[in-house]
Amino acid sequence: MTSFLEHIAEDIITKHGTDLSDITIVFPNKRASLFMKEMLAIKAGKPMWSPQYITISELFRRQTETVVADPVKLVCELFKVYSAYHGTEELTLDKFYGWGQLMISDFDDIDKNMANADAVFSNITAFHELENKIDFTQGQREAIERFFNIILDEDNSEIKEKFLKMWNSLADIYHKFNERLAGEGLAYEGALYRKVVESKCLNLSSEKYVFVGFNVVQKVERQLFSMLQEEGRALFYWDYDNFFMQERNSVSNEVSRYSYISRLKEKFVNELAPDRTDVFDTMKEEKEVKFVSAPTENIQARYVSKWLMDNDRMLHGRRTAIVMCHETLLQTIIHCLPEEMPAVNVTTGYPLSQAPITTLVANFLTLHSEGYVADGKVFRLHFVNAVLSHPYAKYISQKARELRSTLNSMHRYFPNVEELMGDDGLSLIFSPIDREKNNYNEFIVRRLADIVKQIARNFPENKKQENGFAVESLFRTYTLLMRIVNLIEDRDLIVDFDTLRRLMMQIIGSTTIPFHGEPVEGVQIMGVLETRNIDFDHVLLLSCNEGNMPKGINDASFIPHSIRYGHGLTTIDNKVSVYAYYFNSIIQRCKDVTIVYNNSTDGGRSGEMSRFMVQMMVEKPATWKLSKEALSAGQHSMISIPAEIAKEGKVADILDEMDSFSPTAINNYLYCQLRFFYNYVAGLKENDETDDDSIDNRIFGLVFHEASEIIYNKVKGAVITKEVLNYLLKDKAGIYRAIDEAFRKELFKINDNSDFKPKYNGIQLINREVIRKYLEMLLRLDIRLAPFTIIGLEHDVYEDITICTDKGERKIKVGGRIDRIDKVRDNESGKEVIRVVDYKTGSKEIKSPSANIEAVFDPLAKSDSHRDYYLQAMLYSLLISRKRQESNVPVSPALLFIQHSYADDTNPTLYFKDKNVKEYINDISIYGDIFMENLKRVMTEILDTSITFKPTEERKRCTMCPYYKLCR
Repeated sequence: MTSFLEHIAEDIITKHGTDLSDITIVFPNKRASLFMKEMLAIKAGKPMWSPQYITISELFRRQTETVVADPVKLVCELFKVYSAYHGTEELTLDKFYGWGQLMISDFDDIDKNMANADAVFSNITAFHELENKIDFTQGQREAIERFFNIILDEDNSEIKEKFLKMWNSLADIYHKFNERLAGEGLAYEGALYRKVVESKCLNLSSEKYVFVGFNVVQKVERQLFSMLQEEGRALFYWDYDNFFMQERNSVSNEVSRYSYISRLKEKFVNELAPDRTDVFDTMKEEKEVKFVSAPTENIQARYVSKWLMDNDRMLHGRRTAIVMCHETLLQTIIHCLPEEMPAVNVTTGYPLSQAPITTLVANFLTLHSEGYVADGKVFRLHFVNAVLSHPYAKYISQKARELRSTLNSMHRYFPNVEELMGDDGLSLIFSPIDREKNNYNEFIVRRLADIVKQIARNFPENKKQENGFAVESLFRTYTLLMRIVNLIEDRDLIVDFDTLRRLMMQIIGSTTIPFHGEPVEGVQIMGVLETRNIDFDHVLLLSCNEGNMPKGINDASFIPHSIRYGHGLTTIDNKVSVYAYYFNSIIQRCKDVTIVYNNSTDGGRSGEMSRFMVQMMVEKPATWKLSKEALSAGQHSMISIPAEIAKEGKVADILDEMDSFSPTAINNYLYCQLRFFYNYVAGLKENDETDDDSIDNRIFGLVFHEASEIIYNKVKGAVITKEVLNYLLKDKAGIYRAIDEAFRKELFKINDNSDFKPKYNGIQLINREVIRKYLEMLLRLDIRLAPFTIIGLEHDVYEDITICTDKGERKIKVGGRIDRIDKVRDNESGKEVIRVVDYKTGSKEIKSPSANIEAVFDPLAKSDSHRDYYLQAMLYSLLISRKRQESNVPVSPALLFIQHSYADDTNPTLYFKDKNVKEYINDISIYGDIFMENLKRVMTEILDTSITFKPTEERKRCTMCPYYKLCR
């Protein structure tokens, strides 16, 4: 295949020789010039004087000293002009911003098509006054309501009056806006273009200007072409195919897609002869075309690898192109490229919004807008963590990680400013900024720019070479921030902070970082616009759905369609024709075309292939071979089946070193052997760190246990009477002191004798009251039980148990901490009983009690049987019983559900239940032998290296398991 640029290069060399120093070649975009440069060198076959290469935009800008203004400044300046006519009472810059962009787009279109602005807006006013009974579409209604901050009812004359007032002022706003910009030597692009051609004075540096590959040319560009043509300094190369130039009945009636070129080449004659069939009749040549449907974007991206390897397409280098109709696929595509890919060139820029620095910018702004409590001069830990846990935090301060660890270990939910500013870097982050200051916006953006500069300064040299994107993203972000500072300083950007924050993220979101590399080597990965004037042998077109191709076609404008059409402005038809041209140009000279589209209707998608694909199916030449393929996601279960883990090597070594088990560890093993492995063997502990203001169940339970211990320690060892308990119940201050001390120890992790007093947030205060209520309930329960004696609180109990493993006998220590041991008198027998009490502060009762000991050790027991509660309570009771055999007082396990123990007949003693018959465990020794037999069996199984760790058979348990992503 001979490309369009090759034909042009050959023609230029033939007509002008190899001294092209006085020629400037003008392209619609920069990309094609890189390929053109190489083609000319090849066709020349010897050293040559190269021409200049510029874009049409650069050509216009070189003709004047006027500068195209920054997009943000343009909207800000327009807002000032608009406000002069309509005031700012009901409209802020934040609300105006989107409308301002739309208005500038309309002004730009008027100037690029050299329309009479007064006539256009005069017609608009007349148009809307004629339709004084304006019937808005639902979309228009919503947009207008947002703009004017008024609810639009069926006959709202006020909104219509405001609407017409705006229309009436558009011509004045247009002129005043241009005057204001001109006074500063600025313009928007269309105004600059118009100024150039209306001045009729061109500043030309070359003898000849060669215009290559233009299609839809706006009037201002045609005017420039004419001016150069009249001076005999313009040459034109039009790219088209006769297949689409012929007048014929088209099912889509889209002959207009090439009608622009048809008219242009009549006035601006093509340098390539129209009878060149090798240039203009390639669409009818044989082509292999495949349509591929895929249910997801990710599957499309994964298909890229297969497509590249099929027929060795990736070895064809730059003759192979992957074209994205939806450029958000870029990251996924890059990760899906084959490892053996020889070379690749990405022409689409990398979104700055996906760079790590953007997350830090957002986190910093949120920290100071939502995370700072000004009246207390404290920050909220959640927002502090968001900044300190960022991968770039270590380049701001070497103390960032240590500070985060300290704050979280101490549960400092509201750290004060002083404890956060440990060095200059941390001061940059946490030094408060007074929002009442007039220059608050400038100050915070400057601070952010200083942080970015600090990161760049401390970024390791080796990482700068490995990760050029990170360095470039820092530079781009710093440049953008300083640009915003300048706009604020010049009083062009006068907005509140929330508007500024949204604006900053919008600007960052629209910025891309170019990839660096050899542009004409390797497989080309590009967006649709980058393909202009470049031909390929193999093309993979991705996400070719209606809505992507043509892309985002809409009629958002202040100017009605009929008026746009009447004044020669850009219409939807024009936009569709442009994309039709792009689409057809991509496949025009290509022999191997694969077009992929998403056929899923999930998430509001249409699932439609592009209209151009439908058109292709109907109108394709007979020489084409069109096939179809459907990609499938495959049927995979939501939870994959985990693999077993052998007890060998390092795993076996760790098991050999184990010398103790807690009831929790044994319960974990019975629940799922792999969960036990990840937690106790691999050492991957469940994350119990939280920076949330709320208190989870674990912390709540710890605080309750600690507070109850503090209260009952006052009377431990003595006979506790009803009078004593009533005194404790009435001592509200004492209860609160116990709770505060418990919070201090368990939540805030303060174990010394300092004067630290907890500072509670709203959620913690609520939990403090709930714990107070629970403690009072516990005291009332004990009043009914009195008199009794507390033997131990938070009492540790352990025992060495001998088991036989595949490696011989081993002694394993089992046990843990008991909430409470007391001695009470049984109501029925009148005899003393030692109770091993386990407090339960949760709301879940035992709804399906275990039937027997075997059920306690059953890995498949129902979750509502709380088999784990039984195992722990019975183990602790048995260990106490064995240690107190000489007392001859029976030991009984008890579960005290604080929320559900208020009934008069409540008996917290654990019981088995089989066929509705309750069997209370009043003496644990009766069950001792069978319990120990089962316990030893499980511990032996854990340590037996001939048995693998297996996943649970209850797959429902996997959904809430913290390790489920590790299982395969």
